[in-house]
Amino acid sequence: MQNVINKRIEKTNLYVFSRDSDTGLFTYSRQITADEGKYVAREVTINGELGVTKEGVLYNMSTLKEVIANRKLMKQTDGKVWFPTISEGLLLHDAGLLPDGELMDFGIAVYDAKNPDKEIAQALTETARQKCYALPILASFKSLDLSTGGKRYGYTPVIVSDDGLIRGTDATDTLKKFNNTVNSGVRKLYRYWDGFWDADWNDYLDGFDEICRVGRVSAIGSEKDLKELVSSQIGQDFNTRREGYKTQISNLQDKLLSLAEQEREVIDSAQNTLSMA
Repeated sequence: MQNVINKRIEKTNLYVFSRDSDTGLFTYSRQITADEGKYVAREVTINGELGVTKEGVLYNMSTLKEVIANRKLMKQTDGKVWFPTISEGLLLHDAGLLPDGELMDFGIAVYDAKNPDKEIAQALTETARQKCYALPILASFKSLDLSTGGKRYGYTPVIVSDDGLIRGTDATDTLKKFNNTVNSGVRKLYRYWDGFWDADWNDYLDGFDEICRVGRVSAIGSEKDLKELVSSQIGQDFNTRREGYKTQISNLQDKLLSLAEQEREVIDSAQNTLSMA
């Protein structure tokens, strides 16, 4: 059983979603690490290379790239790390943990078997029919994989798990939170660079730009893992600020000493001048 927490740890970039009452493990979100980012960038080669910053943030990301990138990351970590699901992304957005100025995909929206991307939409709606999934479907990357083949891209997204899947009335209710939605075909589901959420971009599932980025992941870990992350951020943030304050204090002390010397010079000059009278 998952005990819901859904709270940011103050003054950190960590967000805790829940804790498993049986295992005691937490599900949480953190920034991607440099090693994770570099690994994913090496592994994903479809439709051009992924860019990666020194901090591990991935850019030039597309919906199709992110499907395979998430699969690679989950396989590398035995399923313990993944790109945030749609529901997780909305919580992170509300907590102010998704930066403006970046476009971040969170999956796809499947409305019906029509255009755009009719071939993919038909395959996904057929899977929905077989599994008795009500439409519309909002599929997180955790729910998806890619199969080879397809006229438009050479790859086709397929639903492989209901983990991160939002269906039927739940999906309709979730879409009410979005700025722009439509009602046909299969579409990108993303948070736009200005902070609005959309599920209507039909300009290619493989479209990408430098601002298409992934800088956060979700993960499973122990209380010890989380405390170590908090301690690390304390070391990086609070200690940095503490050292900054110490530098400011040192500079102020130097200024006070200089001021005292100037004061003595004025007093000495006054005494010397007056003694000559």
